[in-house]
Amino acid sequence: RNMGVEGVGDMKIKHIDYARKLCIIADWLDNISDKFRIINLDNMKNTEEIKIIQKIYMSGIEEIKICKLILQDIVPPVIVSNEHQKMITGIQSFIDGLEKVYNSLDTIHYKVDNINIDMYNEGKKLREEGIDLAVKSAEEIVRKLTE
Repeated sequence: RNMGVEGVGDMKIKHIDYARKLCIIADWLDNISDKFRIINLDNMKNTEEIKIIQKIYMSGIEEIKICKLILQDIVPPVIVSNEHQKMITGIQSFIDGLEKVYNSLDTIHYKVDNINIDMYNEGKKLREEGIDLAVKSAEEIVRKLTE
């Protein structure tokens, strides 16, 4: 699901700087979340695949944490401060979900049979809810700033 932020042209000058920053972060998050959309249990048939996927998760989690820190440093226009905060909350859920999936993998022996399926599914659900909240919040921000 694309987080592309359109409608910047209709915005008040004082909001454009914030909106541009948001666009950059939204594109960045989009690229990161795309990496995880293609990963599922079918990609984890053997030790080597689990090792690769574990590395993808580790780097993705770090990248999204940086993304969240940047968002926390941006001061949003007052009219969208609630939505800005919701977006950060969504990103935190995304991180929590990724960490849960990462922790469901057997990171010691990399055995497929040792994957905690319940934890994996919980993490995947949390991740998807988080990205959904972040996207909806970003869309709401754009709507408010362009009305």
